Amino acid sequence: EGPVKYAEAMKLLEIAKASYPRQEITAETAKAYCEFWADLDYESALAALRRHVSTSQFFPAIADVRVAVANAAVGAPDADKAWDEVLTQVRKVGRYRKPVFSSPAIEDAVNGVGWEAICNTEEIGVERAHFLRLYEVSRGRHVKEANVRPMLSAAVARQLEGTSAFLTGRKAGA
Repeated sequence: EGPVKYAEAMKLLEIAKASYPRQEITAETAKAYCEFWADLDYESALAALRRHVSTSQFFPAIADVRVAVANAAVGAPDADKAWDEVLTQVRKVGRYRKPVFSSPAIEDAVNGVGWEAICNTEEIGVERAHFLRLYEVSRGRHVKEANVRPMLSAAVARQLEGTSAFLTGRKAGA
């Protein structure tokens, strides 16, 4: 596994084009897709593209694939499954021990509501509603971070390569 290279990004774009034959793609559009997909893991991006093609009648935007890859990387369950996990931990560990969750997004939301508040409530519906709101915000934040982190890492690597080349008197990428 590793970042998508330009040629691999072009392969992804060719698959998308073949799947949506009416879609016009200019050279500038192809360059933008390849640039913004170049930092993604190829297998993850391919899986995201396959899911998109099998579920949408519209050509994927750059963000459609990026967000799908980020969602898979975060691995956070949907809100109802997350709440079920919280209730399982309430039964399993109770209020005096530390619960363990499958996703940092669940832990963030539980911390926002308060573990003891969840364990001690007489109105579980109120705590559930509070949790669900916080969970969606937390999950969204984790997905956004997972989406942007590879782009930032690639940009920093390019910048460091350029700085190193400057300092050593060689050309970047050489």
